[in-house]
Amino acid sequence: TLGVASSSIQRHLKHLHKVLDQLSMKELQLISWGSASVAPHLLMAIQGEVIRRMDRMERNRDFETDVKDAKEADCQIEDILGVLWACSFADCLSQHFREGAWNLVVEAGQHRDRIQDAKDEGTKAQVVALGSGDDGDTDVEPSITLGLIDRVVVSKPPGWEVHDAGTPRQLHTWLRSLGSWPIL
Repeated sequence: TLGVASSSIQRHLKHLHKVLDQLSMKELQLISWGSASVAPHLLMAIQGEVIRRMDRMERNRDFETDVKDAKEADCQIEDILGVLWACSFADCLSQHFREGAWNLVVEAGQHRDRIQDAKDEGTKAQVVALGSGDDGDTDVEPSITLGLIDRVVVSKPPGWEVHDAGTPRQLHTWLRSLGSWPIL
């Protein structure tokens, strides 16, 4: 955080309200973290701007159509979660923003699952055509790909659900067995 609350800095932070719509998502994330301890009013305005952008992303539901768009979508979601984390850290996370980010991440994950399932079906068809008899069903467990002090990134294998009653393999249950990590 900035760690200062001088009148000059406060004046500059108030000016940011007027230009939030001109900043990139990455810049909004960086400003969120930088102002977390000194400008909760700015964090509320940033949440409003990010909610507007998430609504636009929802209207353009096609998350990615090629590799470039997939990487851009990943960066956008990562920045949204960075803003969410900064607001949570500053104890000014709005329920509306939290729910919007949750829905966006769930939808993006489901979209990726559909793409991966289609790829897996194509691979399974090739394997069966080669006569291996492998039905593609594996007992791969989820794994933690990045463990930080305050959060973890989990690799979800195909066939696992994040938190749904559709299958006995629930990522939520597996993650809870490791500790009290919330799923975002």
